[in-house]
Amino acid sequence: MFLALFGFAGGMGMPMQTSINAQLGRRVGSPFLSALLNFLVGIAARRCSIFSFER
Repeated sequence: MFLALFGFAGGMGMPMQTSINAQLGRRVGSPFLSALLNFLVGIAARRCSIFSFER
């Protein structure tokens, strides 16, 4: 059951990510800058989660 919910959440996340990237690309004026910002925010979020769960 857990794996089915995990797959469902992942499937919902992909279209949401596409929409967010499109909106960010329009706002910053460049799809490449949008992808870079998205990548950097993702790295920062992962580092925060790793450091907070490391203890």
